[in-house]
Amino acid sequence: MNLLTSVLIIAIVVVAIIFVAYYAYGLIYGSSSQQVTEQQAESLITTDLQANYPNAVVNITNASPSSYSGSWHIVVSVVVNASSPCPSYFINTYDYPAFRFNPTPQNTYTTNCNIYVFSPSGAFKLGSAPVAIAWATRRVPSVAEYVSLFGASNVNAEATYAANATTGGTWSLVYSSASANYTAHALLADTNGTLLSSYNASA
Repeated sequence: MNLLTSVLIIAIVVVAIIFVAYYAYGLIYGSSSQQVTEQQAESLITTDLQANYPNAVVNITNASPSSYSGSWHIVVSVVVNASSPCPSYFINTYDYPAFRFNPTPQNTYTTNCNIYVFSPSGAFKLGSAPVAIAWATRRVPSVAEYVSLFGASNVNAEATYAANATTGGTWSLVYSSASANYTAHALLADTNGTLLSSYNASA
C-alpha cells in the first residue's frame, strides 16, 4: 500500500467519524432547535424532575415566552419529602429548550432542616409549608424533642396556613408518629416565625 492510498483511507475514516459524530449530536440535541409548545416544555421539565426526585411534589408556578427565541421561561417549585420533619424545598427556573434541563438559577429555601432566609431589614416571612415545618422542627423545643424521640423517618409533619388581616398569618404544625400515642403541636406567626403556642395532645 503506497503513501497516497494510506492518506486517502485515513481521510475517508476521519470524514466518516465526523459524520457519525455530527449525526449523533443531532439526535441528542437537535430537538433543542425544534419549536415546542408551552405544554410540551412543562411536561418534559416535570418528567425530568420527577425522575431525579422520585415522589417529590412538583408544581409549575409560572410559564411565559422566554427571551431566548423559541423557548419557554418556566418556574417550578419542588418539595422533596413533603411530609417529613425536614422537607427540602427549592424553586428552579428554566429556559427550555434553550438550556434544556439546566435551571438558571436554583433557589433553595430549606434542606436537611437548614433554612435559607435573607432579609436586609431583619424581618422575614415563613412563606411556605416546608419552611414552616423545618423552622418548627429546629426552633420549637417540644417539636424537636418529639422528632428526636421517635426518629425523623418515623414522624409525619403537616402545616396549615391561616391568614388574618388584623394579626397576620399563622402556621399550625402537627407532628405525629405511628410509634407515639400523642401528637406534638405548634403555632407560629408567619412573620419571623415567632412561636405563639406549643403543646402535646393524645392521639
